[in-house]
Amino acid sequence: GNGGYRGSGAGMFLRGSATITNSLIENNSTYGENAWGGGISMPSGSTYTLTNDSFVGNSAWRGGALYAASDEVDVSQNTFTGNSAASPSAGDGVTGDVAAMDYGATMTFANTLMYQNGSAGTVDCNIQLNGAAVTYKSLGGLMSDSVDYCGTNTAITNAKLGPLASNGGPTQTEALL
Repeated sequence: GNGGYRGSGAGMFLRGSATITNSLIENNSTYGENAWGGGISMPSGSTYTLTNDSFVGNSAWRGGALYAASDEVDVSQNTFTGNSAASPSAGDGVTGDVAAMDYGATMTFANTLMYQNGSAGTVDCNIQLNGAAVTYKSLGGLMSDSVDYCGTNTAITNAKLGPLASNGGPTQTEALL
């Protein structure tokens, strides 16, 4: 993992359209005011596709795993566990343990699991803090154990995930038990 102070995108800072596939984004942290997107920051008004990735243990002031500004982000077949947003107002709806967006960004989820991110009472996805309203959509199969604005299809209490390990793929994953 990577770390930093008052920067965005400790794991990756993307400018321009990009596709991230079969990747493990793990233990990246950025802290301090305006430190957004511990795993990936996408502040450029582009289109991003995240497919079959695991986001584990990332943290930031807003958007523990992801931050997007005026972007279109498609998130499909991803797992988010142990990510957190640590702003002084955590749990207020603007922080987002998994995702934070501003300036009219749109994030669409499909077949994605969000489990044990942040602490009790915090949200997986934020409402906007800056600019135009943001939109979260679910195409189905979005599961979460948190109160959130993500558009969750199924609320879960125990995802029955194993530890992060080599489970027969290009990166470590958390297998279903």
